[in-house]
Amino acid sequence: MIDQVLLRLTVHRAELRRRTLWPDPEALRRLRAGDTPVVPLDDPGAPTAVTFLDAEGSGPRRFEFASSPPFGLPHDAMVQGVLFEPVGPARGAVVLFPGAFTGINSGFERFYARMARGFASRGTAAVLLTAPLHKERAAMRADGQRELSGHDLLHGDIFTHVRAVGQAVRDVRATLGWLESAYGRAGVWGVSLGAVVHSLVLTRDARPAFAVLIQPPVGRRTVFESPLLEVWTQQLRESGITADDIAAAFAPLDRRVPSRIAAAQILIQAGRHDMLAGPEGIEELRTLWGNPRVSWFDHGHTSIFIARRRLMAEALAFAEEAFAHGAGAGAASSEGALGERS
Repeated sequence: MIDQVLLRLTVHRAELRRRTLWPDPEALRRLRAGDTPVVPLDDPGAPTAVTFLDAEGSGPRRFEFASSPPFGLPHDAMVQGVLFEPVGPARGAVVLFPGAFTGINSGFERFYARMARGFASRGTAAVLLTAPLHKERAAMRADGQRELSGHDLLHGDIFTHVRAVGQAVRDVRATLGWLESAYGRAGVWGVSLGAVVHSLVLTRDARPAFAVLIQPPVGRRTVFESPLLEVWTQQLRESGITADDIAAAFAPLDRRVPSRIAAAQILIQAGRHDMLAGPEGIEELRTLWGNPRVSWFDHGHTSIFIARRRLMAEALAFAEEAFAHGAGAGAASSEGALGERS
């Protein structure tokens, strides 16, 4: 019941019943002719320059660098995020990717910041990225306000959605390159949408020292029929989009391939009562990836954050163990790195 209420409240607050971007006829014609969207997930390499938007100090610092998107949206040309410097000598780094609809839920944003500070307090540099089409990366509406919620990613046309997820994968891979050059080995941590993005990274990139995935939605039917996306599904169908169209559009984001990192380096935190990332999908992913550790919670997709202390403690301990086992592997000094990156 908690999940039902919270997910439907999100639908209301993000205005998911308001139509915005729908597939143009030519794009749909090409899709049905077998010409699926071009969504490269390759590594664009570390950014050549990172610009910090805040004065140097002891607190978190906002940054940006040029994105390498698989498609161009003028208002979303920059990767943006916040860097939490490690306390004491750096033992590595982590890329944190949030769940969808950040910008309309301050509670979740505080949790992400607490998680980043938790990593930093243990000597791990933490970068909290902003998802494409969210917050400052969102388009301006006709009323002069930004779609801060991420509405256009989760409720835009299917081509924008798929390409933006591909862009997020490339952003994470670029960020990994930056952090590895500055701090040594880097892991990934993601929630829901962030877990989807990181799972795509893991199927193509062997660099992450560890991966913590909270509630990774697996199984398109379960996701699209959940209380969160059922409105989107309904409106897609009303626009003439079929289930086959959706399957074809999402084909470039197929995660049904083995992970490039070992199962022992992966921790999945999942809810037994999750209506978006159901237990069946989690078990499917677990089998595919060689039986990584799954930590089960008696919660749903949003109510799991009631157990935020356990979520954080498990993630931090798992990352420490991964860094301890790989001590010295690819280590790089962080001395002077800020100067090189500013």
